[in-house]
This record gives sequence, structure tokens and C-alpha cells, in this order.
Amino acid sequence: CIFAGEVSTLARLVLRTTHELEAHAYSPVPSLLGSLLAPCVLPVQPSCEHDSRHKMEVSVRCIPPKSAFGGASTEVSAGGKVLDQKAFLSGKLRDLKHMLEGDVLSIPRDPDLAHGQSSLCFRDLAFSTKNREGLETAILTPTSGAYETGSMVALMGPSGCGKTTLLDMLAGKKTKPYTGEVFLNGQPRNRLYPRMTSYVPQQDVMPKYWTVVEAVEFNHRLRFQAEDMSSELRRWYVEEILSFFGLLSVKDSYIGDDTVRGISGGQKRRVTLARGCVAGSQIVFADEPTSGLSATDAEMCMRAMTAVSRKLGTTFVVVIHQPRVEIAAMFDHLTLLTSHPGRVVYNGPFSEVAAYF
Repeated sequence: CIFAGEVSTLARLVLRTTHELEAHAYSPVPSLLGSLLAPCVLPVQPSCEHDSRHKMEVSVRCIPPKSAFGGASTEVSAGGKVLDQKAFLSGKLRDLKHMLEGDVLSIPRDPDLAHGQSSLCFRDLAFSTKNREGLETAILTPTSGAYETGSMVALMGPSGCGKTTLLDMLAGKKTKPYTGEVFLNGQPRNRLYPRMTSYVPQQDVMPKYWTVVEAVEFNHRLRFQAEDMSSELRRWYVEEILSFFGLLSVKDSYIGDDTVRGISGGQKRRVTLARGCVAGSQIVFADEPTSGLSATDAEMCMRAMTAVSRKLGTTFVVVIHQPRVEIAAMFDHLTLLTSHPGRVVYNGPFSEVAAYF
């Protein structure tokens, strides 16, 4: 329902019947020149609280979406000045790449570019399987929690504790039946949920004869449709994202596989992350994005994700194994599980976990 920074009439009617909105007209949703548009933004901001017994209270207050930079025009209005879209974004992304070389935790939220404004809550998510004899085995016991807008969330625990199961349920990728509820901005998930989120799988599944730039641009074209965006401007933006993830030097290289020479494993991981971030998703779910990478590649991936989270307000929910101290310091929230069966032993700020235990 939402493209090119406008909310359709149908979306307005649906939202007005599901939320008690303030009596004022909608302004266009935020966009990045119209190229980093979040595919779908609900005009609500939740406040979610849960105690140690995983009881949750969800309150919703309605706020109007921020105005966009512009419509079909090739100009961007910022701070009362009219700027060229390409020059405007070029300066913004150049500043962000400079920030990557410093302390990414201190990167401020950019009021012009930030599109993330969605929080995630879940209540009593549980999953179990049955063996041939019909006996039920619990994989994940009822779990509840809340993740704030623009936070870096780590799902940690031993093998078999249900980390990937929990991630798949949150991302809406779990195909087998499970119990519990997931809320986006205080509202149950609906058919628009996949358009607002991205899922980065553990395995990098891409055609071997794709080039790096083709892989990322393919996702951008699928997730963002803009009649006013030229092919030249779209390609320029994709290349800026590749530069951001350190992939510009291999943009014309094949993805490759065992039979076709291509980019390295660490570069494939960064391509997959770039594909997840390129279309301005509200929430990105990543399943072990650092597994199998060198220490340098793992830190580069996490620094890029942290910078996007801080600058643009995107929420990252990441399954990760034994992160280094430098990587662990980049997370805001920790959900720690133990196995047999999978159950939560800590769910709160990462900075307070040492004092808790």
C-alpha cells in the first residue's frame, strides 16, 4: 500500500479502523530520497514492558509519520534548503563511512535519513515436535520479550537451545505450527509484515553467475519501486551501499561457487547483509552472520550493522555464537537461552548482564 512516500487511501481506511488516530491528515512516510524508503511504516510507536515472569503490557500511542524529502522531484528539501538528491545522499553516506572508522556506538540518529520507527514485541512463543511414537519434545518453552526501535539484539545460547527457532518465529519464517504472538508496533502481524522486515539466512544462497552489484540491485528493485528513480540513480545508490560494506572493489566479480571462481566467503556474507539492508527494512533478522568468518570480516560485518542501526534506526535481531569482546560491546540487548528444553535465562540490556549473574 505504501510506495514513493505516500500512504494510499486504502491503507488510511484500514489503519483508521484498527487504531484510534489523532484527527489530522497523514503526511508522507519518511524516505531516503525516495530510495531508502521503508517498504511499509505503521503510524504507531509502542511502549512494551515485561517482567521476569515474561508477563507483558503493551501500550500504543499514535504519532504521525514524519514528512518525506520529496515526491517525484529530483530535489530534496532539508533544513529549508533545496538540494540535489544525489549530492544530498552522497554527503550523508560519506559521513557515515567516516564514522565507521571511529566509535560506531556513538553515531547519532540522523533525522533526515532515519526511517526505522518500529518496535517488536512477542508473548509466549513456544515450539515443540513429536517423534514417531507421538511423544512431544519441547524445543522452546514459552518466551516473551520486547525490542526497542534501532536496537542491536543478540540471541545467544548453546547449540539446540532454540535460537534459530525463535528467530524464525519472530521473522515469520517458521513453517511448522507454533504457539504465541508477535506484535509490531503493538499490533499483531499481518500480510504487510514481510515487506517491513528482512531475513538474512545462515547460508548464502545466490546464483553463481550473479555479480555482486547485480545481487544487491536485484533486492533493491524487488523491495522498492519508484517511478521517479532513474536506473542511473538506483545503480549509484546500490554502489554506495556496496562501498559501505567494503564491497565496491569486487562489485563486478561473480558470486561463484565450487565450480566458478568468485568472491570469498566473508565477502558473500557481506553481500547477503547488504541485500537485507538495501531496501530500508524496519527490522533485519540475521542468522549467525559471523559464523565461519575471520575475526576481521566478522567485526567489519558487525560494525556496518551497528552503524545502520544507530544512524537509520533499523532494528537488528542477530543469532550469534561466542562473539569477541569488541563485537559483544556493539549489542544493546541480550536474549540468553539454555537448552533441553530451550528456555530464557536472561532477557534484558547487554550492559547489565554481568551484574545480573
